[in-house]
Order: sequence, then C-alpha cells, then structure tokens
Amino acid sequence: MYVPGFSTQANSAVPTRSSIAQSATTDAPQKPDETRPSLSRCGTSAQTVIRLVAPYRYKHNKDKHMTDTPTQEKTPVLIGLSGKMAAGKDTVATHLAPRLPHKTSTATVSFAAGLKNEVSHLIQIMDQHDFDPGDAAKDIMAATGCTQDEATHIADTIFLDVLENGREMVLNGEKTSRRREAFQYWGTNVRKASNPSYWIDLLAQEVDRIMTGGDSVVVTDVRFPDEAAYIRNNSGTLVRIEADIHVRNARLDARDRPGQPPAPPWYYHHMQSHASETALDDHCFDLVVRNDEDEVTGPVGLILEHMAEIMRNEVSGS
Repeated sequence: MYVPGFSTQANSAVPTRSSIAQSATTDAPQKPDETRPSLSRCGTSAQTVIRLVAPYRYKHNKDKHMTDTPTQEKTPVLIGLSGKMAAGKDTVATHLAPRLPHKTSTATVSFAAGLKNEVSHLIQIMDQHDFDPGDAAKDIMAATGCTQDEATHIADTIFLDVLENGREMVLNGEKTSRRREAFQYWGTNVRKASNPSYWIDLLAQEVDRIMTGGDSVVVTDVRFPDEAAYIRNNSGTLVRIEADIHVRNARLDARDRPGQPPAPPWYYHHMQSHASETALDDHCFDLVVRNDEDEVTGPVGLILEHMAEIMRNEVSGS
C-alpha cells in the first residue's frame, strides 16, 4: 500500500515479497502451471524463462480483476516495469495504466524523462552551432557542468546522429540507434556516475505528487538495482517484460531502420551490452511475463491478476 513521502534509499537488506518467494523456491525444474503461467522469479536466464508458459492468451475473469469495481474506490498502486530495449515496456504500460486504480488518470512515468529533456537541450545547443561538435562542446560544458571529455563525447555522438539520419530527424526527436547511445552515455556515464541517485530523485518527486493525489503510477524503465530498490522500498511491484532477442531486434529494425534490410546480429550488440541493459539480468522480480507477440493482452492480464491477488491478500491480512 502506498504511503505518502517516498523513500529514495536503496536498502537491499530489507526482505521483499520476491526474496521471500525465492527462498521458498528450489532450483529443481518445475512444470509450468497452465492456469497461472507467470511466477515470481530471480533473474531472467533461460532456466528462469523456460518455466513460463508462452504464448498466454489472457481471458478476462469478471470475478477476479481489479477493474471489476470502480477504480476510484481503490488504493493507488506503484508498478515498475523492467526489460531489455524493445521488449515492449512502453506498449505494455500504455495498455496497463488505464486499468489500474485512479481518481483522475493513471500516469506512466520514466526515469528517462529527465534524461530525454536534457539530451534535447544538448541537441538545441548543437543546433545553435550548426552541429559542429568542436564549437558546441564549450557551451555544453557551461550549460551542464560536465567535463571537456564528456562534452566532446556527447557532441560527437549527436553529430554522428545527424550525419547518419539527417538534421530534421534529430531535431524532431526521432528514435535512432545514435539517440539511444546518447541517452545511455549521458544518463549513465555522466549524470549517474557523478550522482548515483540523480534520476531517482527527479522521478520520486513526480511519483509522490501523483500518488498523493490518488492515482496509480507505472514506471516504464527500471534499469538499475537502485531504481528497483526505489520501487520496492515504496511498496511497489517489480515486473520483468521478456522477449526473444530476435523479436527485439526485429522491433528495433522496424523502429530505427524503417525500409532498410534487417541489421546483422552484431549491429545492436554495443547497446545491448551497455550497463543500462544488463544491470538487472540477475535481479529478483515479483512477476516475469513474456511479450514475444504483437498482442499485449496476455502480459497485461497477468500483471492485473498479480496486482489483484496482492490487494486481496492485503484485505484478508494474509
């Protein structure tokens, strides 16, 4: 249950639902339950994922789910979604959010929102210098307080984005591989390196404001252990969205390389091996769901079912 005044402290020593569930689970292979195909598991290795039933077609059960009674009467919930790039986190969040308890409307927020705003500002600085990285680096240093090496690196990345994808696409904020590189570098190597809680502090203020008003929140991009700890320490639920790497690469091709031949397997490797993509590979989650298909009713249904069970347990005191 949500308590106003969110904590941003990461305390991995505090027992959580997942750690308790993990201690009660042996490493012996388990036969998947066809009626409840998603289970709380630690990590996302092949051994873990194979225990899940996929594909799963969610069928609405009028007697079981959170949306059966007016959502305005329910306590708001916090859900954090984790997963590799192109696993479908944003898509799942879009379909999930309206079905969670709310007074006005459920919000989808992200740790990357502040990051995207900052990178957009860097692009504006580059535009003022006609995307010349050498000329723009000094202004980037002055505007952000970063080092010369950091300013040069981010300016070069934005310049390459313009070179490969065109000025108009970059200024319009289109998702490209270079744009994702810029996000990864600025978010992790610059801001997070100098202040580990930089993005958490920004998000916590927004989440606290929304949930104090009675609305649920879905955080769409939990990527690091401290971000996961923030969700857990504030009575949130951690959900891992899984998708096969070939499915994810095809989605990246469709989004970042429209009209071009499929990229070779190594093309996305440098981004997929970044810390922001791998830091939670062995983490504990309350729920792991597969999202290999275009239809997202399965993952959304499983999350709703899991949240409904939590609420029933809270009501019964179990």
